[in-house]
Amino acid sequence: MTSAQAALSPTGSEIRRAGPFALALLIAALAAAGLMLLVPMAREGFLLMMAVVATLGLIIVILYPWLATPLVIGVVFTNLAGNAVNLYGAPSLVGLALPLLLVVPVWRALFTEGRPLVFPPVLWAMLAFMLIRLIGVLVADDAASAIANVGTTAVEGLLLTLLLINAIRTRESLRLALVALVAAAALVGTVSVIQQVTGSYYTRYFGLAQLSDDSFVTDEDSLSGGTLQPRLGGQLGEKNYYAQVMLMVIPIGAALALTTRRRWRQLALIAGTMLIGAGMVLTFSRGAAVAVACLIAIGLIMRILPIRLVLASALGGALLLAIFPAYLTRIATLGDATGLTTGFGTAAPDRALQGRAGENAAAIAAILERPLLGLGPGEFPAHYQRYARRAAVVDLHGTERAAHSLFLGMAAESGLLGTAAFLGVLLAAAIPLLRIRQRPRAPGDASLAVGLFLGLLGYVLAGMFLDLAYARYLWLLIALATAAGVILARTDGPESASAAANVAGAVRAMPQGV
Repeated sequence: MTSAQAALSPTGSEIRRAGPFALALLIAALAAAGLMLLVPMAREGFLLMMAVVATLGLIIVILYPWLATPLVIGVVFTNLAGNAVNLYGAPSLVGLALPLLLVVPVWRALFTEGRPLVFPPVLWAMLAFMLIRLIGVLVADDAASAIANVGTTAVEGLLLTLLLINAIRTRESLRLALVALVAAAALVGTVSVIQQVTGSYYTRYFGLAQLSDDSFVTDEDSLSGGTLQPRLGGQLGEKNYYAQVMLMVIPIGAALALTTRRRWRQLALIAGTMLIGAGMVLTFSRGAAVAVACLIAIGLIMRILPIRLVLASALGGALLLAIFPAYLTRIATLGDATGLTTGFGTAAPDRALQGRAGENAAAIAAILERPLLGLGPGEFPAHYQRYARRAAVVDLHGTERAAHSLFLGMAAESGLLGTAAFLGVLLAAAIPLLRIRQRPRAPGDASLAVGLFLGLLGYVLAGMFLDLAYARYLWLLIALATAAGVILARTDGPESASAAANVAGAVRAMPQGV
């Protein structure tokens, strides 16, 4: 490995040799960020501290380009830049400039190391998806809003994916990126646990622990009339989407734990994954519970989840439910859904379930009217009332509503053509992972591939009850999955082709899965 390659994709020894200066800068940046989290301050003081953190981060990235990728992944997942803009009045340029940090490692890869530009099938599928969305602007009633929607997809989707794929070039950099994702999710989960245990529901912790606009009553049969339990919204402020993005990281954390040799790192990853699970539980999302059950069932049917891991997951889930038993109360209300279709539910269907059914019906009505290109990017909420009446939905909302279904919403806004292109993006990211699982090149490759595949599948399953509101998390996961598909499928690298064949045989003889 050349010095330039070490700067871009260091091994553990090169990371340790980065020196005390990098560590001092990192500690200073974390201390400044921690001060913003814990100490109330005026907007001006906050923006000053944020500028200090950004400056230190930029210095670190310039000196050690390999840190740009985990830094961007951590900031994207924690939504720090978005919350700085939306909650604290930082310039919108902060969010737009974040992906540009990846230009540093990509520049070194292309022009210092002379590596070729990586442009896998996922990016071609994304281009096709964006082209159809652009054509959909022509049929949108609000063209300006539709163009803005496509522009957001271009930055958060295509640009971020292109840069991440070309910044992550080796197994070491891939693992570092995945660890950064798990660490960021564990941080948010930790803050949610603190928020729940201390009852500090109205403390936002720099946007990492926002309270959603929903709650429910536990222990309704008690003499006191029950306890009101808020549903936590994490870094997004929306409970169901928070559950979705936490769910997608859990299989990745499990895969990293299984493929880590050192015991203390393995324990740290297990603890981090448990904290991510705790964050998901504290959303009290019924859709997430259904998605988890479906994910485990599909994993067993596909024979990519070993029974021992399912049992370990069940044990971890039981522990979380024992600590936060109110989730069982929330899940029990799923029985009310039977009344939507049969009329024989044990109780009247709750308003949320009725609303979802109505929104789905309205989306189907929109698809039937405009099947090819849909209503235009981001246009369905503005037309919800019209199609809800056409679908004879009884429980009408007085405001704009989303379709609350990933594929129904996609079809309503981008038509069947856009939905097909979107499915092409998902398949282009997922299929290479399944191939790697069958023919791994090195020990641990199969587990990492399965972990990323289950992360994608978990996001999609949870998305059956949600629309694509926070798409950057999906694009981030697709970028990581695609980078893994490119890197783990290579025949070059540390192992030769013959050694890779031997490793593949040995790995296939072992239990596969995350």
